[in-house]
Amino acid sequence: MAKDQNGNKSITEIMKDLNKKFGYTAMDMAGGIKERARIVFKQKKLNELTKGGIPRGQFTTIWGSSSSGKTSTVLDIIAEAQAQGLTCLYCDLEHSYSPLYAAKHGVDTSKLIYGSFVG
Repeated sequence: MAKDQNGNKSITEIMKDLNKKFGYTAMDMAGGIKERARIVFKQKKLNELTKGGIPRGQFTTIWGSSSSGKTSTVLDIIAEAQAQGLTCLYCDLEHSYSPLYAAKHGVDTSKLIYGSFVG
């Protein structure tokens, strides 16, 4: 195990320990990070605003004022992701999820992971 002159672990060893504990991608040198594949929106303007869509494999928060289209946008993203064979998690923080509305947006609700979190 590599240590500095004071007997402390090297940054490389610390990173290895964290990756072992939290998963192999928890810590990495910034130069080694690859650009993530994206889920492209049906709406051209949203693709422009998000620089090509939502990154795959990470949590994305969609927020805005009431009736601004958040739910519709999220359901469109989920439907597109499912069409690409991806599994999605819908975290319902506003308790507004409707399976019928989701299905109208093309979401396969039988393959959607749903979580409603109460504070």
